[in-house]
Formats: sequence, C-alpha cells, structure tokens
Amino acid sequence: MIFQHTWQRVLDGSQTQARHIAGANDIPILNAQNTIDAIVVKGAKRAKWITGNTYSVQPKGGMKGVARIQLMRMWREDVRQITYKDAHAEGYWASEAFLGHWAGMHDKVASRELMRCLDDGGSGVGLDPEFDIKELRWWAKKVLPNRPAHLYTAWVLEFKVVS
Repeated sequence: MIFQHTWQRVLDGSQTQARHIAGANDIPILNAQNTIDAIVVKGAKRAKWITGNTYSVQPKGGMKGVARIQLMRMWREDVRQITYKDAHAEGYWASEAFLGHWAGMHDKVASRELMRCLDDGGSGVGLDPEFDIKELRWWAKKVLPNRPAHLYTAWVLEFKVVS
C-alpha cells in the first residue's frame, strides 16, 4: 500500500487510518455482522483489500516496503465528515488540515480555493495551525459542501503496524 505523503507517520505510530477514494466499481463484501470483510473491484480477479490481511507500506510505487501493516477494519464515509479523532488517526492536527491535503490530491478546484483563501488572509506558507485555522475552517464550511460527492467518498482503512 502506497503512503507517499505519510509513510513516516505510519512508522512512528501517529497514523493508524488511511482514506482512499472509493472507486465507482468498488464493491464491499459484508460479513454476518454487517461489517466489511473485503473490497473488491467489479470484474477484477482479486480483492483490493481484505480485513485481517497484511500489506507492505511503500513510500512510492515500485519502492521496497519499509514496514507491514495489518488491516483491522474498513468502512465507507464522506471525508468531509471526518472527526478530530479520525483526523488525528490520519496523522493530522485538525480535520481541516486533513481536508486541505485531501483536496490537494483529489479536488483541484477546492484546492485552488484553499490556496486563494490562505494567500488572502492566512500565512500562505503550508498549513500552519497557529496562522491558518480560521481560514481552513471558513474554507471547509463554505467551499467543501458544494463540491461533488464522488471526490470525497472514501474507504477508511484502520490498521496497525505489525513489522
């Protein structure tokens, strides 16, 4: 599993969840307790993720793994509803900081709006909690609710490092 921006957080234990955009052909396989055992892709010959399996932590595609994680549980959510606790489990200091990173990867329009907001009123230098929290909150409340849902629908993978 590629953790291009956050693999060091996985290694130091500050990240125990990862959100991956839900594909249109992703199908959850539920067990008797109505929780997700696996995510398969329609038409694929194997599962994308399986609860209980271990996966290599890779800083980049094609790179050797730096650790292994075990997938403990999965669920689907709109990342715009992320809680502070879950943002912290992603390795971020605030849910708005996570959302800024998510938009940078998956929603270029919202990301440009955030950069404009930070340039106008914030420090304009990354996502600094001391200077940018007001601007991040305004952006998350005013811009994100109007963005297309498919850009923010994700699979949440909760894991632990096993080696």
